Amino acid sequence: IIGGGEGATLREALKHKTIEKAVMIEIDEGVVELSREYLKEWSDCSDLVGSTNDCFEDSRAEVLYEDAMKYFMAGFPSNDGVTGEIEKFDVIISDALDPNVYIEFAKELYTNEDYIQSLYNALTDSGILAIQLGEAPNFERPADEAGDFENRALIMEKLEEVGFKSMHTYTEVCLLRHTNCRVHLLVAYFLFSHSFY
Repeated sequence: IIGGGEGATLREALKHKTIEKAVMIEIDEGVVELSREYLKEWSDCSDLVGSTNDCFEDSRAEVLYEDAMKYFMAGFPSNDGVTGEIEKFDVIISDALDPNVYIEFAKELYTNEDYIQSLYNALTDSGILAIQLGEAPNFERPADEAGDFENRALIMEKLEEVGFKSMHTYTEVCLLRHTNCRVHLLVAYFLFSHSFY
């Protein structure tokens, strides 16, 4: 897991009984510590048989506090060489900043060719890469290439260039007439509002 400092992606991964090891690489240890204190439910594994109350303490979890770009580029160089020190991954989940966030290092996550190649090199032959690519597009927005999601368009192009053969885009749609959607929307609104007050 690249990023995911609040622990929710780790929790979802650990729900699967087939997971032997889940490596989470978070650049900011402070995000994890604040989340463990104020967003405990996001990393709550108390309902998982054989786990701990805190997903970060699960015996299958290995949490590294370092730069994921450096980790992958050093461990799985773009020249297809592998250092041999790091085992390849069956699944890599990128739960980092959205591609429309205009922070220089965030842009690198979606445009750096060596990094993208290293992700490809880090996967087993049947490995899967899942990347959070921001909010779903709608008909009112310009095409990704011309709008706020230019980085999303760039990474899709780069992924194909480095060798990914089968790419699928999934969109989560929430219709407000559905009760569960309202709950999720209100929770999201509360978290957004709460962060400013």
